[in-house]
Amino acid sequence: MSGLPEAPRKVPKRPPDSTPQRSPGPVPEYTAWLRSSISSYEALAKTIVGHRAEKGRIVEAVVKAALRAILPGRFSIGTGFAITASGKTSPQLDVVIYDAMFNAPIILEGGTGLFPIECIYGFVEVKSLLNGVAIETATKAIGVIRDYADEKRYSVYGARKDGENNPVTRELEIPQTLPPRSFLFSIRSAYPDIDALEAKLKEATVENKAHLHGLAVLGRDWFLTQTAYSDPPEFVRYEGNSLAGFCASVLHSIQSISMLPASMSRYLSLTR
Repeated sequence: MSGLPEAPRKVPKRPPDSTPQRSPGPVPEYTAWLRSSISSYEALAKTIVGHRAEKGRIVEAVVKAALRAILPGRFSIGTGFAITASGKTSPQLDVVIYDAMFNAPIILEGGTGLFPIECIYGFVEVKSLLNGVAIETATKAIGVIRDYADEKRYSVYGARKDGENNPVTRELEIPQTLPPRSFLFSIRSAYPDIDALEAKLKEATVENKAHLHGLAVLGRDWFLTQTAYSDPPEFVRYEGNSLAGFCASVLHSIQSISMLPASMSRYLSLTR
């Protein structure tokens, strides 16, 4: 051997008009299925629009079904009331996205639940017709829930030494006061255009100390989301794909809520 370095190997160049072929796999099929699922729920909801259904339960069922299609299994969906350890009870919430892995809400006869504020990831207020009264009612409920979040306390467990220096496990209580994410979904709007709707939302969110992480008006194909920490409140607006935007906003927003077991000692009045 001469000890000379080996000559570099030539790598054949791809013709300019050639493109790498995407390997077959389940990803395109999953994407198509997801889009098809959202489209089918959107078509169903728009059928409700055409018949001008006024019963909110029908709309709630469509919203729940659409969310179940995209939410991971750790998120449960129900309806009922938020409660706190101090004894507060919210107005009834149409759609509650909650944790049933670390926590155990009480489900009453008929499926209505009592949900400790600690176990709620988010909730959706559902309206057949979005008008001034509906916006006031929804934003007041949102303001109430945001106030309840100040009472959120969770339990973790750690080792401590007792009086005789023996290791024992103790319950430690930690506060996490990030409010549940709040959404509003409507079939129809009483507002003639998206500007008029946004003006009312700005007024109501300030008055009721509310924050809307997402609002969809399916009949107009509008979707709005409130900008975080904007004062006065500002909204980002979209026209088109309102249900898909709404579902994506819910999925993105609720995953910012960390979850632990609620401090049940407070609910059972065992704290000293």
